Amino acid sequence: MMIRFAEPQDAAALVAIYAQSVPTTVTFETQVPSVSEFESRIRSISSKYPYLVVTENGKPIGYAYAHAFYIEREAYARSVECSIYLDAAVQRRGIGKKLYHELERELLKRGFHSLYAVITAENTVSRRFHENCGFSIAGTLHEAGFKDGRWLDVVFYEKIL
Repeated sequence: MMIRFAEPQDAAALVAIYAQSVPTTVTFETQVPSVSEFESRIRSISSKYPYLVVTENGKPIGYAYAHAFYIEREAYARSVECSIYLDAAVQRRGIGKKLYHELERELLKRGFHSLYAVITAENTVSRRFHENCGFSIAGTLHEAGFKDGRWLDVVFYEKIL
């Protein structure tokens, strides 16, 4: 297993991982983004924030990144929202925790202070994962998203680096 910075040429592999979440309530996106859209996201996010890929035998099996929290304002400049996605075949092997640890290390190195995760309330696996990584609940937004014909709550998690 190796963790490195994402590159635009990782986009196809990362889309395949992300596509596993689109039919679920793990993400509020309803369509799988194109490879070119993912390339653009990698370039854009990587210009300011860490975007990491974990590989096994040279093949991407997961990724995590940080991005602007809430809106781009100077007061929020040291706060970030984070996201993590792992291929379903490698979940529950401790890979996500190692990936987040590396993301946090990189964020600290770059001077970031507060880390937030926005998780669909019914996603108990992700909620437990974040709690095991030292996050705590900051609040709930009720009926914040609408997907698959129903309203979904989201829970904000926070961690001070």
